[in-house]
Amino acid sequence: MNLNERRKAVNKYNLITLAEELGYKTKKIGRGNYYTLEEHDSVRIKIENNTFIRYSNGAFGDPVAFLMEFAVSRSNRFKSLSYCIMWLEKKLNIDKIVIPEKAVKKEVKNLILPEKDDNYRRVFAYLLKTRCIDKQIITAFMKRKMLYQDKKHKNVVFIGYDNNKPVYAMCRSTLPSNSFKIECEGCNYDYGISFDNDNSDTLFITESVIDMMSLMSLNITNNIHEKHSFLSINSIYKDQCIYKYLNDHPNIKDVIISLDNDEYGIKEAKKIKEKIKEHNKNISSMLCFPTEKDWNEDLVKKQDINIDIKI
Repeated sequence: MNLNERRKAVNKYNLITLAEELGYKTKKIGRGNYYTLEEHDSVRIKIENNTFIRYSNGAFGDPVAFLMEFAVSRSNRFKSLSYCIMWLEKKLNIDKIVIPEKAVKKEVKNLILPEKDDNYRRVFAYLLKTRCIDKQIITAFMKRKMLYQDKKHKNVVFIGYDNNKPVYAMCRSTLPSNSFKIECEGCNYDYGISFDNDNSDTLFITESVIDMMSLMSLNITNNIHEKHSFLSINSIYKDQCIYKYLNDHPNIKDVIISLDNDEYGIKEAKKIKEKIKEHNKNISSMLCFPTEKDWNEDLVKKQDINIDIKI
């Protein structure tokens, strides 16, 4: 495919998701299908055709144009049109060129993790005080080496494994006023971040690790973190890790899809439910949404929610 064809192929990447992955806060405005960014209130994202305009300087366009406008602060590489297209292709797991399998050697990239700090104080305080995660859950994640504090920026780093090898990682700011989050270079998108229990036949699926930990905390008296398994897909558009997980864990018989309670979360949850049904007719799946937008909002607002799974 030429560059224009490749650009058209990545235009389906949701701009709201893209903006949030770059660390911006989005909010709906007016009665139409428009969103803006709290950090740049001259921006309008139109849901209907997945485009944006920035009235302060006239920038406008598709997800590729959005990257070139708003991701340059992360890296100068985003000034390049071809790099932005390639970046979105990686997110969508799109192969740029179809080449016979025998003629190409698949490149395996190693995950690059930030340097680990010598303490977890900032991370522990953020999860406990800002996110209201139960101390028992935080400790469980630390013992499993699923999170740590990075030395340079004091971000929390969440890690996903293939057996004992780190294959996926997400960094998130520990400052309450900062929504910054970014995936580490070299992530394998066939994997999410999972919290496994060997004897479990039930899997909970959440959008983020914070939501996973919040769901566990809301049900700490039921000890669901000890009874069931959990998978954070880290974006509603990266569901391929779900089907990989189900292939690797034939013990799973029931799936609880627990995405965000918003337009996109509900829509994608229904799609995932149908895909699971196609994937394996022996697996039962159900939808379970938080009362607020996400499970952490439920936790912070101390909603009296208990999920008693009788399966």
